[in-house]
Amino acid sequence: MKVFKIALLAALILCTTASQDPLLKSDDIINIDITEAWKTRKVLKLSDLVKEVEYIQVESNVDCYMNRAQMRFFGKKHILFYDSRINQYYLFNRDGSFKCKVGTNGKGPGEYGLECKATMSKDETKIIISDWSATKVILYNTEGRVLKQKDLSSEIKSRFVNKIYCDYKNRITFLPRRPFDSNDGFASLVYFDFELNRIGEVLPRNNDNQAPYVNLSRNASISNKNGTYFWEMYNDTVYQYNKEGDAIPRFHFLITENNLTEKAMQTRMTGKDMSFKYTFPSFVYWLPGHLCIHCSGKVGNVFYDLKSKEAFGASIENDIYGFRVSIASYGSYYPDQDICVSRYYWEDNGYYRERDKIRNMEVTNPELRDELFELADNPAEDQGPIIMILRMKQNQI
Repeated sequence: MKVFKIALLAALILCTTASQDPLLKSDDIINIDITEAWKTRKVLKLSDLVKEVEYIQVESNVDCYMNRAQMRFFGKKHILFYDSRINQYYLFNRDGSFKCKVGTNGKGPGEYGLECKATMSKDETKIIISDWSATKVILYNTEGRVLKQKDLSSEIKSRFVNKIYCDYKNRITFLPRRPFDSNDGFASLVYFDFELNRIGEVLPRNNDNQAPYVNLSRNASISNKNGTYFWEMYNDTVYQYNKEGDAIPRFHFLITENNLTEKAMQTRMTGKDMSFKYTFPSFVYWLPGHLCIHCSGKVGNVFYDLKSKEAFGASIENDIYGFRVSIASYGSYYPDQDICVSRYYWEDNGYYRERDKIRNMEVTNPELRDELFELADNPAEDQGPIIMILRMKQNQI
C-alpha cells in the first residue's frame, strides 16, 4: 500500500515549539466556567494548527474487511482496528497493508468477549486486549500469537474497563469505570507490568459513595513525557499524574447555568431530558496548546488556550483541504508523534451532503482535496477507510 504525503503551501511554516509544558508552571488549579466561555465564539483555522498532511489507504480484502471499525491504536509501526460488528481485532502495518487478525471472538483461551479494549506497548511488539470486566486480559505478539493471559478483575475493582493504554513509563494502565456501589480498593488508574502483575495505582478510594450516573474518565486520559492527564467526571476536575507519582488537580470545570446537579447524577438520571436540558462535560480531550471540553446540552465545544489562558466556544474550519475533520474529539491526538488522526468512512462524515460546499471552498491545498474526491468517488478495490494524519505545529499539552 502507498503512503501519500502532501506538504502544505509555503504559508504553513512550522511555528516555534513551546519549550515547557504550561501545566507544570504552577500548582494553582485553573477554573474554567463552561457556560461563560461559550458566550465567546471563535473559529480556529486548521492551518493555524497543522503544518503537514499525510493520508493512508487502509487495505480491505476478504481477510480484513471491516464495517466502520474503530481505530484503537495508531503507532509509528502499526495500526490496530476493532470491528465491533463481529468483535474482531485487525493489525495493519503503518502503510495501511494488512498484517494479521489478532485473537477472535469466543470464550476459550486466547479468545475475547464483547466490549473489549486494546492497546499496544510503546515498542509496538505486544498487543494487549482486555474484556469489559478485565476477567480476561490477553497479551499477543504482532503475529497474533498469545503470550500470556490472566484474570485481573479482582485487581481492578470495577465492573467495566473504560480504556487501557501504555503510559509514558510503558506500564499497562487501566481506567476503570467508577462503580455504582461503594467499593473498597477502587482506584482511578491501575497499572501493571507485562507479566500482568499489579504494580501501582492512582487516587485509590475507600468505600467511595460518590456514584455518578455515568463515568467517562477515559475521555481525558493522555500520556506524554510530563506524566498522565485524566479527567474525574464526578469532580469535574482534570488531574495530572506526574513523574513523582502525585495526582495534582490542574483544571476544574464550573457550570453556572443549567447545570446537571449532584442529585440528578446520584439518581442516575438519563434520557433526552438530561441530554438536551442540562449542560455537563461529556468528553474532555486535548489538542496542541488547548484543553478541549465537549459538552452536552446547549453548549458545544469549549477550548481553553494554555498560553493565553482564555476559554471560548470554538469550532475548527478545514481551510487546508475542505473535508470535515474529527480531530476535535476524543482519542485523535498522539503527542509522542506530534500528530492528530482523522479516520474517514465517507458516509459517516457528511461527504455526500457537502460535496458542492467543499468544492467551492477556498483552501490552501486544492490538489489534496481533489485526490480525496477521487478516492471517495472511485475507490480502489482494496480500499478500506482513509486515515488522515495531521502533523501539528507544536507538541504541547
